[in-house]
Amino acid sequence: MLRRTIVVVLAALLVLCTRPGAAQMERRTPSTTYYQCFGLFYQGDYIDALRGFESESRSSIKTVQSRWIDSICYETMCGECYFHMGRLDEALRRYTNALEIYRQFPDWMMKVQFSSPTIRPAAAGARKVVPWGQSTRQSTIGSYPGSEKMLQGQVDMNEVVQRGGVLTPASFFPVTPHEIVRCTALALRRRATLLGPVCKHDQLSNDVIAALTRPAAPANHWSECYVDAEHGLALVAGGREGQAIGFLQRSVLAGGQFDHPLTCVALLSLGHQSLAIGKYDDASKFFMEATYAAVNTYSSTYVPDYGVLEEAFRYAALTHLMANRKGVFPALEPAILWAKRNQLRHLQASLLLSAAENYAVLGNTRLAGAMLDDARSVIGRRTMATGAIGARLSYVTATLAYQQKRVSEGNAAFAAAMGYMQRGSSTPVFRGKSGGSFRLFHIGLADGLYASGGITPRGAMDLFGEVLRDPRPSDWALDPMESLAVLMTPHHGALEHWFEAAVERSGVKDVAIAVEIAERARRHRFFTSLELGGRLESLRWILEAAPDRLSREALLQRQDLLARYPAYNKLWQQSQEMRTALAKTPPKADDRAAAQEQSRQLAALGAVSAKQEAILREMSLRREPAAMVFPPLLPLATIQKSLPDKHAVMCFFATGHRLYGFLLNNERCSCWQVAAPQTLSKQIQTLLRDMGQFGANHEIAVKDLANGKWKQSGRQVLDTLLKGSPADFSQSFDELVIVPDGVLWYLPFEALQVKADGKMRPLISRFCIRYAPTLSLCASQGAGHSRSGSTAVVMAKVRAGEKGEKEDAAAAFEQFLAAVPGAIALKPPTPAPTSLYAMLFQRLVVLEDVTPLEDPYGWTPMPLDRTKAGGTVADWLVLPWGKPDAVVLSGFHTAAEDAFKRVRHGPPGNEMFLSACGLMGSGTRTLLLSRWRTGGQSSLDLVREFVQELSDTSPADAWQRAVLLGMDARINLEAEPRIKRGTTEESPKAGHPFFWAGYMLVDCTPPPKAEQPAAKAKRQ
Repeated sequence: MLRRTIVVVLAALLVLCTRPGAAQMERRTPSTTYYQCFGLFYQGDYIDALRGFESESRSSIKTVQSRWIDSICYETMCGECYFHMGRLDEALRRYTNALEIYRQFPDWMMKVQFSSPTIRPAAAGARKVVPWGQSTRQSTIGSYPGSEKMLQGQVDMNEVVQRGGVLTPASFFPVTPHEIVRCTALALRRRATLLGPVCKHDQLSNDVIAALTRPAAPANHWSECYVDAEHGLALVAGGREGQAIGFLQRSVLAGGQFDHPLTCVALLSLGHQSLAIGKYDDASKFFMEATYAAVNTYSSTYVPDYGVLEEAFRYAALTHLMANRKGVFPALEPAILWAKRNQLRHLQASLLLSAAENYAVLGNTRLAGAMLDDARSVIGRRTMATGAIGARLSYVTATLAYQQKRVSEGNAAFAAAMGYMQRGSSTPVFRGKSGGSFRLFHIGLADGLYASGGITPRGAMDLFGEVLRDPRPSDWALDPMESLAVLMTPHHGALEHWFEAAVERSGVKDVAIAVEIAERARRHRFFTSLELGGRLESLRWILEAAPDRLSREALLQRQDLLARYPAYNKLWQQSQEMRTALAKTPPKADDRAAAQEQSRQLAALGAVSAKQEAILREMSLRREPAAMVFPPLLPLATIQKSLPDKHAVMCFFATGHRLYGFLLNNERCSCWQVAAPQTLSKQIQTLLRDMGQFGANHEIAVKDLANGKWKQSGRQVLDTLLKGSPADFSQSFDELVIVPDGVLWYLPFEALQVKADGKMRPLISRFCIRYAPTLSLCASQGAGHSRSGSTAVVMAKVRAGEKGEKEDAAAAFEQFLAAVPGAIALKPPTPAPTSLYAMLFQRLVVLEDVTPLEDPYGWTPMPLDRTKAGGTVADWLVLPWGKPDAVVLSGFHTAAEDAFKRVRHGPPGNEMFLSACGLMGSGTRTLLLSRWRTGGQSSLDLVREFVQELSDTSPADAWQRAVLLGMDARINLEAEPRIKRGTTEESPKAGHPFFWAGYMLVDCTPPPKAEQPAAKAKRQ
């Protein structure tokens, strides 16, 4: 008892000795040196600023348990340096540290001995006059002391004596409350930005919200406005914007009358809330009021929040653009001069970039360029050049370069901007694993949270749905650089985890969500293979595709874009006139003069298209909403509704080491997991070898054609593939559409064996079979194939006989011409690059060898101009839009021809998936693609039979008919280069799948309308 009394007395004496009047060495926190670092920070010298803040952090106040509240400031400002330089992982760590300290001392303001319970108005003339406008708010600037005394440590020693622990003597310490609150609020805002949708699932964020529901400031004291601001920001971070508005509105004024150091923060946040719901007038007002408040809060130690000032100006200028207001945002020019006078380089550079974009939108490229030049000069060699401000400079530079038709310069600048978004700063101090894109960072956080088991499958579904969605119109309007970064950066692993979460949650009963996720993953694989992540391709479709292939939304976007870009509209009209003129002339010129004229017309069309492409690049980087049109993303119900009776779709999706299948018709959809995908892969290899696929030029002996071993292999593959599924291919139906994935692109489903009527039969004999690279492309696109239009044929030199004699290509073409009247044989040289020339033909048949390269779009569909530019799939994708409606590539080579022993281009099946998507992206709707080349008369016969029926029936019907006829026909051994002949063999029939199973019909056309008898007779 005596010991306890002595301890309490000593503690009381210590408190008396540390009252404000006691003699002691006074130290303010944050320190004076801390404020000196802001000069470097606002100059954009983030390396030196970071070193200064970290130095102050090392000398911060420590308690027995942790660092004290002054470290909130040091951690937050270190985080700010990393934030502006794109080191988002380290920035998040620092902001988290700051809020964890706050969580330790949530009621620290209760211990502050505020010098006055009321606020005094600032001295006359304290309000700073700024040149860009004047506040309309009826408020008074308050005067706030530079520091207040705060009691640090323990006054009540009884609990320590009773329960034990370390005694922390109490002492009064000078603190700057508004700076600690400002940094707490900043940490809340930035951490919400970095966590994005993940913030709702973050324990620290929820703990802070809970802490702020308890008293955190003296009751009925003006400092409650600080707590209201923090509470509102915490609720915004937690996705509770509706609850946050009231707190933020109440926090704008202290004591209901006075502006305070967090007034600008509250106004800025209210502006963001208004902008998010499209209230542009309110947003503009809040942002501008935030700029006035940021420089008009009076305190003896207060450093104006130029960070809030920059952000408020940036979003005010953005709101001006989003609201489609006329002229240049009027506040920019005076603000630029003000920032220059005050040597605020980061603010000045940001304002110049906003002005440059504004002038570019108005078409004033001269002034836009001048603003960019000034911004480069201001940025100079400061650290910010490789940070977020440098990325903005590169992005606006790229936009302006495209606007001025300087495409190569624009490409370089855009690559620099995307480099920052994907990889972050190149400055060693700030180099890390994450890039500068917030949305990419969100995807990584969400994926990591799911992989670590930190979220339930239900929560993962909502979270992945938010972070992995296609860019919305609001996303393009707010930050197109973020949207492009997401489209261009592969995140296949996260998409697969999303799919697995859907399967786990639903137990594969509600398959619609899983099907849609698989569809999104396929589209993303295609988008990331394209320039600008598919944004360019989508704009081409919106502006150029036939109206019957576009949604209502896309057609409305076409109208808007043509109205907003009159230069493109004018070029579009010129292009249409040129195409109409070309359509009136024969696709193959009759004489030299006609050929020269055709070449001139095609060159002129190419020049117009090149100008259109330059404008499309500008559109791509601008804040223009544009749906991701191709491949489409249709709801499962819409796809099912499009399927006729007795039509089914079998769709597959591979994730890691798992393979899932979906079977659907117009009534039901079911899902199953393929039990042994590795076994299935080996079985497919065995099947391909049983079909003779050991290499591109491997010869098959005639006697091996009679070997039926492939039938058993085909039955095993089908049994493994369908085990656990409801599929019953012994039943009769009309058509099966297959959406393959992975190694299934190499599988000839047509040859798989099913027992029907007591016999083993190939699937192609049971029903029509066609393929689609995505599920949505199973649905019909546009009208059926036109009976008009010409057919172009690129003939191959067919080798015949042991002596190596070559069959006359002219004779082979005559056979084709007899079945397809009006067909045209093409030979080099062509009058223009084939990417231009091909648009003159309705159908294209290529019998020559075609081999994909490492670049999935670097190969040539029409091997007539291999030695000159303009013939690759990449060239086909650019304008003029609309390549042949039907394309046949009977000499296409894939990894199936050696049983995918050596997969050439990335994941298995990738070359076929991207080739199919690429050609269909250029406008083709029917694609007959070979998995391996046979190169003989049987190939020519199959193609001829198929093409001649295209105008009278569906492609799937036409192909089934051609295959069944081919299987029953005798082989001309002298005209089959890959058949190894003996001396006495009789010519067998082409029943072996080597001859017909290597073809894949990819199609999204409806059957043609029935032709009137009179019209049919006239045509015949």
